[in-house]
Amino acid sequence: MLGSLLAAALLVGGAAPAERTPDGPATLISAWTAPADQADGSVLTSLTVKVGAGGRAGVVRPLVGGVAGDPIDLPATPGTYTFPVRHVRLAAPLGLVQEAGGLAIMSREACRPTIARSLDPCETRWVDIQRTGQGTTSDRGAQLAISFNTEPTPTATCAAISPRTAPTCASARCRRASATGGCGWT
Repeated sequence: MLGSLLAAALLVGGAAPAERTPDGPATLISAWTAPADQADGSVLTSLTVKVGAGGRAGVVRPLVGGVAGDPIDLPATPGTYTFPVRHVRLAAPLGLVQEAGGLAIMSREACRPTIARSLDPCETRWVDIQRTGQGTTSDRGAQLAISFNTEPTPTATCAAISPRTAPTCASARCRRASATGGCGWT
């Protein structure tokens, strides 16, 4: 559930990213108001990035729980790219650390101040831009065109298939459980 929630929250529908990230090194954190049931114990498996036209290639690092992951060479060619990433438990904040900027991976939804605040994109979605020595600025209505793809943790998988064996599977670091209730060992 968390994986699909994050995809919906971070990856902007069918629209191609129309804006570039700011130039220079920066940490970009997608912020949005979403349901509180996000901490379902999911493990990150990959990062999908939608690249629009007019940007530069560059190196980014996925940011999960405030910790930057391994570098990813992001191409400038428009398209949707999925990169394997280190398997870590999903935790906020989520975003990217960029080395140079100018990446065509941001989209924007216009502010709508005449509707309820809970529906206005500028009140519910933004990208926090952090630069060393400069503090944080918020780009309201903007979103990174990325999704963090997940799978359930071993305990969650074991419990879903066989609640009877979930404690055993969890203590044995089960990666998956079979339909008969046994564990698939790592």
